Amino acid sequence: MSKLETLSIPTNLTFDPYEYNRGQLIQFPDLKGVFNPCYQRDTEENRPYIDNVLNVDHFSVNLSGQLPTINETVNDYELTEDVCLVRNTIHRSKHFANIWNVYLHGELFGELKTETRTPKIFDIDVMHFKLVNNRLYTEDWLEDFKCFVNALNCSVKSISQLDIAIDGIGAKKYKETFLQSRDRKSNVYMKGKTFITTSGSGKETTSLMVGKRGSDKYARLYNKTKEIEYSNKTYISQVWSKSRLKTTEDIYRFEIVLKSKVMANYDIWKLDDSKYLASIFKTETNNWASFYRITKDTNKARAMKANKFDLIDWDTLGAELLPKAKAKKPTEVYRAKQAIKTILRQNEVFGIKTIEGLISEYDLQEWLNSKAAYWAEDWAKEKARLENVKDLLTTNLN
Repeated sequence: MSKLETLSIPTNLTFDPYEYNRGQLIQFPDLKGVFNPCYQRDTEENRPYIDNVLNVDHFSVNLSGQLPTINETVNDYELTEDVCLVRNTIHRSKHFANIWNVYLHGELFGELKTETRTPKIFDIDVMHFKLVNNRLYTEDWLEDFKCFVNALNCSVKSISQLDIAIDGIGAKKYKETFLQSRDRKSNVYMKGKTFITTSGSGKETTSLMVGKRGSDKYARLYNKTKEIEYSNKTYISQVWSKSRLKTTEDIYRFEIVLKSKVMANYDIWKLDDSKYLASIFKTETNNWASFYRITKDTNKARAMKANKFDLIDWDTLGAELLPKAKAKKPTEVYRAKQAIKTILRQNEVFGIKTIEGLISEYDLQEWLNSKAAYWAEDWAKEKARLENVKDLLTTNLN
C-alpha cells in the first residue's frame, strides 16, 4: 500500500495532486483553494469509465559496465547522493557473484546483479538490473531509471525481458475467444499455429498460456482480481480506480512477455508512452494471437484476411502497427568471420582448441546427434543448388 502524506498548500502547484510521485500518493488538505477557478476540471462523477488499462509489469535489462571495486565486507555503498546500494546477503544468483538492492531517493528501486560467475553466458562487463514491480505503476519510472543508469555510469546493452499487460474488458474477450477457437462447433478460428495451454476446462478455465515459456515471446491470461487477493499488490487496483477502469466484476489480465531478441526492434526510451506500448502489443499479437471467423469462402488466406476481427479497440489506445526489423541473411564472409572469432575466443579464454573440445566442454554430443541428419540434408541441397548455378554459368559462357 502506498504511503499517504498530507502536505501544506503550495504557492505554485506544478503537478496533479492525485498523481503518483515517486511511489507515494500525495494529497493536499484544501484543494478548493489551490486551483484557478477559471480552470474547469472533470469531477470523478463526470469522467467516463474506460474499458482497458495498459501497463508495463516487468522490466529487466542487461547493462554494459561494472561497479567500482567494493570491499567484500562493505554492505552499504553510496554510489551518488541519490543512489545507494545495499548488499543482499539472503539470496544467491546462479550467474552473478553479488546481488544489490538499489535505493533511489531513499526508496527501494530495483535489484542489481554484478560480477558474472558464468562468463560463457554473460560477458564480464555485463550487469543485470530488474526494476521493482510497484515502481512500474508510477508515472516517472522511466525517468528514474535514466537517473539510475547515469549514476551507475553505464549503458543499456539490451532489454532482458519486458512484460506489457492489458487489464479490463479486452482481456476478458481474449479469454472467451480463445476458448471459442478451441470449440470445434464454433466458427471462430485462431490464426497461425500458436501453442495454447489452459488451467481448468470450459467455463471453469482459470488461466491460459499462449506460446511456450522458453520462447522469445509468449503470453498469459488470468484473473488479476483473484491474483491480487493473495499477492496483495493493491497499488494495481489503485491504478484501476484512478484510471476509471470498469470494475463491476473481476478484472482479467492479458500479459505479453517479450525477451531480448524481440525487444531489439523497439526503443527502450519510449516505454513510458502508453500509445507506444499499445503499438508494441498490437504489433506483436498481430497474426500471432489474433482471430477470424469461418465463412463459405473456400480461399482460406482471403477468408482470414477479410474476416479477421480485433478484441481490443486499438484506436482508443492510440495503437499502430510498428515496422519490424527485417532479418538480414548473413553472407558467407560474415559467417566465416564469426566462426573465426568464436574459435579464437574459446582458445584464448577457455583453452578449447578444437570442435571436439567444444562438444565435450559444453556437453553437446546429444544435441549434435539430434541435428546432424537435418544439417546433412540441408547442406546437400545447398551444394546441389551451387553446382546447378555453376553449370548454368558454364553453359552461358560457352
